[in-house]
Amino acid sequence: FPVTISVEKLVDKNELAELTGLTARYIDTLKDRGEIPFYKIGRLVRFYPSEIFKYLDQRRVSTVGKV
Repeated sequence: FPVTISVEKLVDKNELAELTGLTARYIDTLKDRGEIPFYKIGRLVRFYPSEIFKYLDQRRVSTVGKV
């Protein structure tokens, strides 16, 4: 099984909120719904920002061609 190693820093929900402009509470909601990936390390919950930005990008609504 292939192993992927990332040098990206894992962040907590408050750091992620600052990076994305979302609230920490909304990040909790997305996590609890299973909509965003997260890592549980003991009692700690951490996120890779790039995975969350990918999630957000997939939900972008295009306004091209709309009047």
